[in-house]
Amino acid sequence: KNKDLEVQRAEITKVEDRNTAKGRATERAFAIAAATQMAIAYQLKKAFNGGTSVWEGMQDSSISIGNRTGSYDYRGIRQSAQRSGLPYGYDGKTMLGFQDSILSSLGTRTPDEIMGMSDSLAAFTKTSGVSQDTSSALMQSIYRSGGASTAMDSKYIQDAIIGGIKASGMQGREEEQIKALNGILEAQYSGRSATNEEINSTLAMASMFSKEGGEAFQGANLQNF
Repeated sequence: KNKDLEVQRAEITKVEDRNTAKGRATERAFAIAAATQMAIAYQLKKAFNGGTSVWEGMQDSSISIGNRTGSYDYRGIRQSAQRSGLPYGYDGKTMLGFQDSILSSLGTRTPDEIMGMSDSLAAFTKTSGVSQDTSSALMQSIYRSGGASTAMDSKYIQDAIIGGIKASGMQGREEEQIKALNGILEAQYSGRSATNEEINSTLAMASMFSKEGGEAFQGANLQNF
C-alpha cells in the first residue's frame, strides 16, 4: 500500500519534460496565465490610483462649496456631483466647477438650490455646445447683474438664449454668439442691477439684430449694436 501511495504522489507531482510537445504546452499555458493575472492586477491598480487621484482633486472644491452651502458632508457633495453630471456626460469635477462659478457670483445658497442651478447650467452647456468656461462666464454676468437668482430664472434665460441662436441662424457658431451676448450684458449692466425681464429683453433684441442684420450683427460684430 505504501508503495502504491508513493507512485500516486509521484504521478501528481510529475513535471512534463519541456522538450516534449506536452511539456511545452504546459509551460506556455502557465506563462499565459501568469501574464494575464499580472495584467489584471496592473489595470486594477491603475483604475484605483486614477479614481483616487480624481477624488482627491475634488476634495478642495467640495470643502469650499460645502462651507458656502452649509453642508459639511464633503464626501456626499462629491458623490452628488458625480451622479448629477452623468446625464450630461460631465464628471464630478466639472459639476463642482459649475457650482463654484455660481456661488462666486451669488454668494451662499442652500445645497438644493446650488444643485438645481448647476444642473441647469450643465444642461445649457451641453445643449448649446459651448465650452464650460463660456457658459459659466455668461451666467456669472447674469447672476451679478441680478437678472437671475434661482434655477428657474436661469433656465428661463438659458432657453431664451438657445432659442435666439436658432432664430438668428447662428447654429454652429454658438461659442462666438454667446461670447458676444456676454460682452453686451457686461457693458449694459455693469455697475447696475437688472431684472430677469430686462435681461431677456436685451437678449431678444440681440437675436433680432443678428437675424435681420446678417453678418454685420452676428458674433463679435454683435457687440457693436
